[in-house]
Amino acid sequence: MIVAIIGGIILLVLIVLSVMWYRVVDPSEAHLVVTPNKQVVCSPDSGISTDENKTTYFAIPSFLPFIGRKIRVMDITIKELIVTQETYEKNQAR
Repeated sequence: MIVAIIGGIILLVLIVLSVMWYRVVDPSEAHLVVTPNKQVVCSPDSGISTDENKTTYFAIPSFLPFIGRKIRVMDITIKELIVTQETYEKNQAR
Protein backbone atom coordinates (compact mmCIF):
# COMPACT_ATOMS: atom_id res chain seq x y z
CA MET A 1 0.00 0.00 0.00
CA ILE A 2 2.84 2.41 0.85
CA VAL A 3 4.57 1.57 -2.43
CA ALA A 4 1.41 2.43 -4.38
CA ILE A 5 1.08 5.78 -2.61
CA ILE A 6 4.74 6.67 -3.25
CA GLY A 7 4.41 5.57 -6.88
CA GLY A 8 1.30 7.73 -7.27
CA ILE A 9 3.05 10.75 -5.78
CA ILE A 10 6.04 10.28 -8.09
CA LEU A 11 3.74 9.97 -11.10
CA LEU A 12 1.83 13.11 -10.08
CA VAL A 13 5.08 15.06 -9.68
CA LEU A 14 6.28 13.93 -13.14
CA ILE A 15 3.00 14.99 -14.74
CA VAL A 16 3.10 18.41 -13.07
CA LEU A 17 6.74 18.96 -14.07
CA SER A 18 6.10 17.96 -17.67
CA VAL A 19 3.24 20.46 -17.89
CA MET A 20 5.43 23.18 -16.35
CA TRP A 21 8.35 22.50 -18.70
CA TYR A 22 6.32 22.27 -21.94
CA ARG A 23 7.01 25.25 -24.22
CA VAL A 24 5.37 26.43 -27.44
CA VAL A 25 7.48 28.78 -29.57
CA ASP A 26 5.89 32.10 -30.55
CA PRO A 27 5.73 32.91 -34.29
CA SER A 28 8.14 35.84 -33.85
CA GLU A 29 10.81 33.81 -32.05
CA ALA A 30 13.26 30.98 -32.60
CA HIS A 31 14.53 28.93 -29.68
CA LEU A 32 17.92 27.23 -29.73
CA VAL A 33 17.67 24.15 -27.51
CA VAL A 34 21.01 22.59 -26.57
CA THR A 35 20.92 19.13 -25.01
CA PRO A 36 23.98 17.10 -23.98
CA ASN A 37 23.75 15.21 -27.30
CA LYS A 38 22.53 17.67 -29.93
CA GLN A 39 21.30 21.15 -30.84
CA VAL A 40 17.82 21.85 -32.18
CA VAL A 41 16.33 25.11 -33.45
CA CYS A 42 12.60 25.30 -32.79
CA SER A 43 10.60 27.85 -34.78
CA PRO A 44 7.26 27.99 -36.60
CA ASP A 45 9.17 29.23 -39.67
CA SER A 46 10.20 26.15 -41.66
CA GLY A 47 13.20 27.99 -43.10
CA ILE A 48 14.71 28.40 -39.66
CA SER A 49 13.80 25.26 -37.71
CA THR A 50 16.08 22.24 -37.99
CA ASP A 51 13.24 19.71 -37.77
CA GLU A 52 10.10 20.10 -39.88
CA ASN A 53 7.36 21.88 -37.89
CA LYS A 54 9.25 21.66 -34.59
CA THR A 55 7.46 24.34 -32.56
CA THR A 56 7.32 22.70 -29.11
CA TYR A 57 9.85 21.27 -26.69
CA PHE A 58 10.38 20.55 -23.00
CA ALA A 59 12.43 23.26 -21.25
CA ILE A 60 14.14 21.04 -18.68
CA PRO A 61 16.39 23.19 -16.44
CA SER A 62 20.09 22.95 -17.20
CA PHE A 63 21.07 22.20 -13.58
CA LEU A 64 19.64 18.68 -13.92
CA PRO A 65 22.47 16.36 -15.01
CA PHE A 66 22.20 14.37 -18.26
CA ILE A 67 18.72 15.66 -19.19
CA GLY A 68 19.03 19.42 -18.64
CA ARG A 69 18.78 21.79 -21.61
CA LYS A 70 20.19 25.22 -22.27
CA ILE A 71 17.76 27.45 -24.14
CA ARG A 72 18.44 30.65 -26.02
CA VAL A 73 15.52 32.72 -27.28
CA MET A 74 16.14 34.72 -30.47
CA ASP A 75 13.82 37.34 -31.92
CA ILE A 76 13.34 36.87 -35.68
CA THR A 77 11.18 39.89 -36.48
CA ILE A 78 12.44 42.49 -38.92
CA LYS A 79 13.17 45.78 -37.20
CA GLU A 80 13.82 49.17 -38.72
CA LEU A 81 16.97 50.95 -37.62
CA ILE A 82 16.83 54.73 -37.73
CA VAL A 83 20.34 56.14 -37.70
CA THR A 84 21.23 59.77 -38.15
CA GLN A 85 24.37 60.07 -40.20
CA GLU A 86 26.96 62.47 -38.86
CA THR A 87 30.13 63.55 -40.57
CA TYR A 88 32.98 65.79 -39.57
CA GLU A 89 33.54 67.06 -43.09
CA LYS A 90 30.03 68.39 -43.69
CA ASN A 91 29.97 71.53 -45.86
CA GLN A 92 33.75 71.46 -46.33
CA ALA A 93 34.52 71.14 -50.04
CA ARG A 94 37.91 69.90 -51.15
